[in-house]
Amino acid sequence: MRKFLQTVAVGLAAASLLVWLALGSNVIWTRTSVTKWQKDPVTEIEGPVIEKKFVPGIDLLVLGLAGALALFVGSVFVSKTENKSIGSS
Repeated sequence: MRKFLQTVAVGLAAASLLVWLALGSNVIWTRTSVTKWQKDPVTEIEGPVIEKKFVPGIDLLVLGLAGALALFVGSVFVSKTENKSIGSS
């Protein structure tokens, strides 16, 4: 069980880091919209346009790494030996 928890912890840490890097690696809080400046085709004036887009921030990375650390620390308190049922030969 200890080895399984440690493997899951390392997998969670790697997955959270890879997802954070793949989706934008934003070093501020998570965003659900992005503001872009676009030129209006009629007036030729640039203005902000809000676009719905999910950009994970550092908070989700820290949350994933904290969960992985909790699993790893929890694995320390699990015994190494397998429990054997009483009476079996």
